[in-house]
Parts: sequence; C-alpha cells; structure tokens
Amino acid sequence: MKDELAMAGLHLDMRSRFRRRILVVLIYAGLAALFTGSWYADRWGLSAAFALVAGLLASRSLLGGFDYHGLVRPFNPAMAWRHSWPVPKGVELECHNDERDIRFRDRAHYYSHRVLSFLFLIVWVLAFERRFFPNPHGLIGFVSAHYDILIYGFLLITIILSQTLPQALIVWHEPDIEPEE
Repeated sequence: MKDELAMAGLHLDMRSRFRRRILVVLIYAGLAALFTGSWYADRWGLSAAFALVAGLLASRSLLGGFDYHGLVRPFNPAMAWRHSWPVPKGVELECHNDERDIRFRDRAHYYSHRVLSFLFLIVWVLAFERRFFPNPHGLIGFVSAHYDILIYGFLLITIILSQTLPQALIVWHEPDIEPEE
C-alpha cells in the first residue's frame, strides 16, 4: 500500500486508515450520485456508460491494483508495465508485494467475489422470472417493462463492484502506515 496519493500535482497523505476510508466512501458516494443522475437523465441509457467509465477510472487512478497509479500496489507487476505509460520513476522499488500483502489481497478478492456471486444470483433470478413467466405483472409484482431496467441496473452495479470492490476492501482494512525514518 502506498502512503500518498498523487493526482494532478497534489500529493495527499494517505497514511491514516481514517483518510483512506473517507476516500472509499467518497468514491462510492460519487458513483451512487452518478448512477442516480444517469437514471434521471435518460433511464440508464447513454449516461450510464459515462458512469461506468467514471467507475473504471476511479478504480484505476484512485484505488489502484492494475497499474502503478492509485493506493494499492499492482496485483501483477509484470502486467502493470504494459498498462502504465509513462512508468513513474522509482516504482521498481515498490512494485513487489510481500507475503502479507499477497494474503491480504487474496482475502479481499475472496470476500468481494462472495458479494459479486450474490449480486449475480439476484440478476439470474430476475432474468429467470422475466424469461419463464412473461405475464404482465410477473411473480415478484413488477410490471414487465421494468424488469429489463432492473436487470440492467443490477448488471451495472455488479460490473462496477467487480472492478472496485477488491481494492476498496484492501484500502478500507489496511492498518495505519507508520512513517519511515
């Protein structure tokens, strides 16, 4: 885990767990606001694609894990060289994860995949009910036209969580970083 977040020339100190948790809350509050705004703008039409791209950018640039930007070190440093251009100076020294980081990362991925499995189960139940019980009101009670929007909304949420949740769990649960002297 990095101890500072460098963005647009600003260097934000992220050593304390409290600041990192505020960052995670702000990211998910911003994504929720974007998805709510895109619902009111055009019922998750083209604006949902912009919200999806914003979630992917937040994941890559703020949380990290995929390349050398963000707080979390790259999960696979060999692949990160291909995705990060230009490569920031001095990252060769901090790019490797130790055994504790790898165990912590694996546990975060395990818990995030449990959440994602539950969300995919919800999407599957809605799609199953829509496919095999096509009456106007369905079993759950929604009007048939709302099923497509509901399934699409759950898929959007699941896609964003699949890209952000493991890193958010790592950033949320990592203890305070002691300053190096």
